Amino acid sequence: MKSIPPNLEDIKQWVSAILAEVNIGLLIYHLEDITDFQSLRLLYTNKAASEFTGADLSALEGKRILDAFPGLAEGELPEAYADVVRNKRSIELGTTEYGGDDRVEPGFYSVKAFPMPSQCVGIIFENITVRKKVEELVKKERERTK
Repeated sequence: MKSIPPNLEDIKQWVSAILAEVNIGLLIYHLEDITDFQSLRLLYTNKAASEFTGADLSALEGKRILDAFPGLAEGELPEAYADVVRNKRSIELGTTEYGGDDRVEPGFYSVKAFPMPSQCVGIIFENITVRKKVEELVKKERERTK
């Protein structure tokens, strides 16, 4: 029996199902104006992104980056994301602290950004707040016992 190749809609559904289940946060932004990082518009969030931030991020889809995450206004991340689109190169942003907002609690995240087609950027991240707190406790304990 001959197999029929999947159509594009099937493939989109498969990719969405996979991205919904991976244990890493994923955000996809579109840079509407190549010269303006504030034009980054959130197109997609996966389930893990919501779990890692403690907020339903799917409700933020369609919003511009600083409307979705006002705590990013003081930092360099939005510009770095726009640079990924402009330069078409992935970057490891390492450990980043998010100060929190009305929806998302403060925390520490390990972040990487990568270019995607059509002036988009993918952001993958993990919440490492617990690990950072444990590291801080270990550091304080070592200093105390010196």
